[in-house]
Amino acid sequence: MGTFRRLSLLVVTLALTALVTAPAALADNNVCSDTNSVSPRALLLNPNSGFSPGEVTVPLVTPIPAGDYSLTMVSFDDHDAKLVDQSDQINEQWYLQLLDADGNTVFKSWISPDLPGDQNWLIFNSSASVTGEAVTMRVIHAAIGDNVNSIVAVCARFNPIAPTPGSIGDTVWFDTNANGVQDGTESGLEGVTVLLTSPGGASPLVATTGADGSYVFAGLEAGSYDVAVDAATGPAGSDLTTPAGVTVALAEGEDFVDADFGFTIAEVLASAVIGDTVWMDSNLNQVLDSGEGLLAGVSVTLTNTGTNESSTLVSNASGKYLFAALTAGTYEVTVNTGTAPDNTGLTTAGKYTITVVDGQSSLIADFGFAPQLPSTGLEAADFGIAGLVLLLIGGLTLALVRPGNRAPWHLVNAYEVD
Repeated sequence: MGTFRRLSLLVVTLALTALVTAPAALADNNVCSDTNSVSPRALLLNPNSGFSPGEVTVPLVTPIPAGDYSLTMVSFDDHDAKLVDQSDQINEQWYLQLLDADGNTVFKSWISPDLPGDQNWLIFNSSASVTGEAVTMRVIHAAIGDNVNSIVAVCARFNPIAPTPGSIGDTVWFDTNANGVQDGTESGLEGVTVLLTSPGGASPLVATTGADGSYVFAGLEAGSYDVAVDAATGPAGSDLTTPAGVTVALAEGEDFVDADFGFTIAEVLASAVIGDTVWMDSNLNQVLDSGEGLLAGVSVTLTNTGTNESSTLVSNASGKYLFAALTAGTYEVTVNTGTAPDNTGLTTAGKYTITVVDGQSSLIADFGFAPQLPSTGLEAADFGIAGLVLLLIGGLTLALVRPGNRAPWHLVNAYEVD
């Protein structure tokens, strides 16, 4: 008789309320009155016991956007007013799903804890990561076991979790060597203006560097930002050694510290020199010795390997040439042998590759020439010996001398044998 009575009561209850209008007590719960809450107030019965509804779907008045939330679920069952055996009221549990406009599930909650028999309310806190805009909520009985029980899914409150803010900085400095990198001894610049804008955003945010050259834009949401330095607020007569702006794709909670800007004085940017002498290397030792003649009017070309820009100078009466006001970088220095005296050839390299920093003087690109006979087909022959004496008709001797370890051999002199 006890079981029959419990079933009869449930049948009567279902006939009256398939979707329950909550009792007055529910309206007194503060959680359900929150503006971020959804209140289905649906009576759910264990479908395993053969009763329904086991789930209820309700449209959302206000869609829930994708994002992270703290979730509070409220359960209710009026245990005090029940006439059935309370021992049968176990596993009074439910969970919820959020659905998008296409009916896809964009969130599924944890199952709520069982509502104890000695209390009517239960508040369950968890988290929710909603993957798309939700327009419908479905509340579902957990269907644990096959006992006859009911639970009211009162409400669910979704409180948005504020994203962790990020920041963008960091330093504006005096780039002494103009290499675009803040070296250990280079100091920050105070009072320089830096601007931050987001694409399509309103007026830019403005920061001014402190005594150490640092700046920071804090409290930023994830997104794309443009950071630019106001070059007009840098030192007078200075130029940037870095790009004037940078675009930063800031992740949530990220502290980006690589938006740095370097300045240097214009004179520092062009203070290196490269030279030096073109001469007649009579003894072929590749060294400018005392008494050896200096060559004027020989063309020398300098090429910046980074920019491919070139310039040409002509050696003066002292055999000198000098490329001045150069920026730091790597250069190739090449002599134009066609501008040297006739019947001469190089005894040194014809091209040098030289790297200079600001303020450096590199005076090592010397070019030596020596007389040579008209081409006989022998000048480039590598005999593999230190010298060779050729006895020629008429008593003439030609000496082929290989200077140092250099190739090729040079036919450098002719003299008569007594």
